[in-house]
Amino acid sequence: MSTAVQPRLLFCIGAQKAGTTWLYKHLDKYPQVHFHRVKELQFFTNIRPTRNDPEKDTSPEGSMMRVRTRIAQAEARLRANPGKKWLPPRIEVDREIVDHLENGRPFLDIVASTAADGTELIADMSPEYSLFEADTYSELLASGEDVRFIFLMRDPVERAWSQVRFNTRVNKTDTQNVVERVLKRPDHKFANEFWSRSRYDLTIKALEEAVPAEKIYYGFYESFFQAETIRDLTDFIGLPQIEAAVDEKVFTSKPEVMDPDFRLLASKVLEPVYAFAETKFGADLPESWGQKAG
Repeated sequence: MSTAVQPRLLFCIGAQKAGTTWLYKHLDKYPQVHFHRVKELQFFTNIRPTRNDPEKDTSPEGSMMRVRTRIAQAEARLRANPGKKWLPPRIEVDREIVDHLENGRPFLDIVASTAADGTELIADMSPEYSLFEADTYSELLASGEDVRFIFLMRDPVERAWSQVRFNTRVNKTDTQNVVERVLKRPDHKFANEFWSRSRYDLTIKALEEAVPAEKIYYGFYESFFQAETIRDLTDFIGLPQIEAAVDEKVFTSKPEVMDPDFRLLASKVLEPVYAFAETKFGADLPESWGQKAG
């Protein structure tokens, strides 16, 4: 793109299973909004530590080796199955990460390289970013002149259960098998994959340590799909109002009753999140949060 005005950057940092795909589809209707290659770039996840992997080697050498290995594996998969159309853009993003590490190419320069003239906003919808610490959020904030953050939340236990069901669909396994693994070892890394993305308290504390309050929008899945909510969000982003398909849901599946033992365990593990959210958001917190907990 060629413009004298630097486009705004928008990072939607999650939470997973809290409405980010719907928001992506809504924003993608705007001609002035650009998504670089894929919805979830996961650009910084590849080169910065997260709460789930704090010991990750994020040195330039370690990151370079990890990303180059993934490129080679993805290229081999693509050769074996050329029909995997989602692989080429992911490979290109990884090559751009290498360029960033090797040559210091700025993130904004990379994501703007595929943007059309007239682009006002470049968005990265990567729920994994909810697992960062404050120093990485500082880095994201410094990646452009006008950088804004969206964090969507869902009842912590309900969100974890939705992730369990998503995991079973993606991995073609049985829900009860996943539940049994979590119940057997609730402190294991496998179980933490479900708990960690519901630890909104940790995300918010890290985010607010690095980012001014006026640059952050908090939303709730339970009240998100309403015209008034979308208008407020659109105003925050700085876009004109367009009709929002608030009745359209994505990635929905047949309802499945939550395992009672999973609910009991999740409610205990995530109790600090409910306490934090009640203090932080007060009357703005959806009434349904925690009603079925315990």
